[in-house]
Amino acid sequence: MSCTNSPNGDFNHCCQEHDAYYADGSLSRWDADKKFFFCILNANDRSFINQAWHTIFVAPVYWLGVRLFGKKHYKNKAD
Repeated sequence: MSCTNSPNGDFNHCCQEHDAYYADGSLSRWDADKKFFFCILNANDRSFINQAWHTIFVAPVYWLGVRLFGKKHYKNKAD
Protein backbone atom coordinates (compact mmCIF):
# COMPACT_ATOMS: atom_id res chain seq x y z
CA MET A 1 0.00 0.00 0.00
CA SER A 2 1.01 3.60 -0.46
CA CYS A 3 -0.54 7.03 -0.76
CA THR A 4 -3.27 6.24 -3.24
CA ASN A 5 -2.75 7.96 -6.59
CA SER A 6 -0.30 10.40 -5.03
CA PRO A 7 3.47 10.66 -4.83
CA ASN A 8 4.77 9.47 -1.48
CA GLY A 9 8.44 10.39 -1.59
CA ASP A 10 10.27 9.70 1.64
CA PHE A 11 7.10 9.17 3.67
CA ASN A 12 5.71 5.94 2.20
CA HIS A 13 5.78 4.40 5.69
CA CYS A 14 3.36 7.13 6.79
CA CYS A 15 0.97 6.18 4.00
CA GLN A 16 1.17 2.50 4.91
CA GLU A 17 0.49 3.22 8.58
CA HIS A 18 -2.42 5.50 7.71
CA ASP A 19 -3.92 2.90 5.36
CA ALA A 20 -3.67 0.30 8.13
CA TYR A 21 -5.52 2.56 10.60
CA TYR A 22 -8.23 3.16 8.02
CA ALA A 23 -8.53 -0.56 7.26
CA ASP A 24 -8.78 -1.80 10.84
CA GLY A 25 -10.45 1.19 12.52
CA SER A 26 -8.07 0.93 15.49
CA LEU A 27 -7.89 4.74 15.69
CA SER A 28 -10.63 7.24 15.08
CA ARG A 29 -10.45 8.77 11.64
CA TRP A 30 -9.46 12.12 13.16
CA ASP A 31 -6.61 10.53 15.14
CA ALA A 32 -5.41 8.51 12.14
CA ASP A 33 -5.33 11.66 10.00
CA LYS A 34 -3.58 13.66 12.71
CA LYS A 35 -0.94 10.94 13.10
CA PHE A 36 -0.51 10.91 9.31
CA PHE A 37 0.07 14.68 9.27
CA PHE A 38 2.76 14.53 11.96
CA CYS A 39 4.37 11.45 10.43
CA ILE A 40 4.87 13.34 7.15
CA LEU A 41 6.28 16.32 9.05
CA ASN A 42 8.81 14.12 10.82
CA ALA A 43 9.68 11.69 8.01
CA ASN A 44 13.45 11.23 7.66
CA ASP A 45 16.06 13.90 8.07
CA ARG A 46 15.75 16.69 5.56
CA SER A 47 17.54 19.85 4.71
CA PHE A 48 16.01 23.06 6.01
CA ILE A 49 14.45 23.77 2.60
CA ASN A 50 12.90 20.30 2.32
CA GLN A 51 11.60 20.44 5.88
CA ALA A 52 10.06 23.86 5.25
CA TRP A 53 8.42 22.55 2.05
CA HIS A 54 6.93 19.60 3.93
CA THR A 55 5.76 21.82 6.80
CA ILE A 56 4.21 24.54 4.65
CA PHE A 57 2.87 22.50 1.75
CA VAL A 58 3.14 18.70 1.71
CA ALA A 59 1.76 17.71 5.13
CA PRO A 60 -1.16 20.18 5.03
CA VAL A 61 -2.14 19.20 1.48
CA TYR A 62 -2.06 15.47 2.22
CA TRP A 63 -3.96 16.00 5.48
CA LEU A 64 -6.61 18.05 3.69
CA GLY A 65 -6.86 15.37 1.00
CA VAL A 66 -7.55 12.59 3.49
CA ARG A 67 -10.03 14.77 5.39
CA LEU A 68 -11.94 15.65 2.23
CA PHE A 69 -11.79 12.35 0.36
CA GLY A 70 -10.90 9.63 2.86
CA LYS A 71 -14.18 8.99 4.67
CA LYS A 72 -15.41 6.36 2.20
CA HIS A 73 -12.21 4.36 2.83
CA TYR A 74 -12.42 4.40 6.62
CA LYS A 75 -13.67 1.16 8.22
CA ASN A 76 -15.87 2.80 10.85
CA LYS A 77 -18.21 4.86 8.66
CA ALA A 78 -19.84 6.52 11.69
CA ASP A 79 -16.59 8.34 12.55
